[in-house]
Formats: sequence, C-alpha cells, structure tokens
Amino acid sequence: WLNITFVAAQAKALEQRLAREAGTDTAKRIHRAYELLYGRPPDAEELKLGVEYVTAGGIAWQQYLQALFGSGEFTSVN
Repeated sequence: WLNITFVAAQAKALEQRLAREAGTDTAKRIHRAYELLYGRPPDAEELKLGVEYVTAGGIAWQQYLQALFGSGEFTSVN
C-alpha cells in the first residue's frame, strides 16, 4: 500500500511541511518527522540512517517518508 497515490501524496505533503517547519537542515527535518509521526525523537541509529538515505537526492525524501508511514510503529497502536 506504500505506493498508492494517496500515500505518495501524503508523503509529498509531509515533505513540504517539514521544509516549512524545519528548514533545510536534514537532521532537524528527520527529528520533526519522528515527532509528528511517532510522538518521539529518532534514536541515534534512526537519525544516521535517515540522513544517509535522504542525502541521496531526487525523490529520496518522499520515499523515506513513505517508508516511515509504512512502519509498524506508525500503523499499529500499542
């Protein structure tokens, strides 16, 4: 379900929101994404992997956010 149009559109909208709220700083944007989606900051490993992934450029941000949407932490209630 990660590649359906709705999820892709939501990832794009979140990408734009992160740019508005956290600017161009990649780490700040990842922190904000985790706060919005999971209600917590990323741990050191999550931050490291996120920064490595999104600095690839292109549509990496959208793909990264789609992956966060698809995580068990986002889709399940504990």
